[in-house]
Amino acid sequence: MMSVKDMIIRIRSSAHDQQEVGYDDVTLLSYINDGVRFIRRTVMAVYPMLLADMEVSGTVETAERKLELPEPISFLVDMRVNGRKLKLINPQSLDNDDKGEPRFYYMQGFRHICLVPVPDKEYSYSLTAIRDMVLLTLDDSSPFTNDMDDFLYEYVLIRASLTNEFDMSQESTIMSTIVSQITSLVRENCAHGAQVQGYWQPERTTVRW
Repeated sequence: MMSVKDMIIRIRSSAHDQQEVGYDDVTLLSYINDGVRFIRRTVMAVYPMLLADMEVSGTVETAERKLELPEPISFLVDMRVNGRKLKLINPQSLDNDDKGEPRFYYMQGFRHICLVPVPDKEYSYSLTAIRDMVLLTLDDSSPFTNDMDDFLYEYVLIRASLTNEFDMSQESTIMSTIVSQITSLVRENCAHGAQVQGYWQPERTTVRW
């Protein structure tokens, strides 16, 4: 885990900007935050559990459809009621509003989870989620391990080096390579055969009962 200040020093050395005439710290910090967001999205699309940093459990009361999370999240990794995994649905597919043991859920905003059907009695629940990204400051450290920090460094160096370039094809090619390397690293450290829904394309299930 590398500090932001150490990463900036490393970037300046590689970009031959030790005199700090090419980029100020604020600009490099913005690139670092962009890189963190880039890596998070890449990992979330492959294996979100690696980023999971929130676990919440409790009891949902009778007729209580909506659960409020303690803070906004970027991704809900796992949602269970009475130990049974719930499936993500599109609320527009609901035909009615019956009561029973929840079997599905959908997000309402980034802090509320709605259960389907509406609980007909008290149930226990547990969830695992990824907190919303918090922007780093100059006094912070990278949220990743050293291997991931290498990808973060490469991303920022590319952004800094190509800032004044007009040919975007080179940047796109390099970024695609970084995505491929991150994906390979994640897959090597995760259970084989695991399948995860895409970050922007959740499974949609039509519910009729």
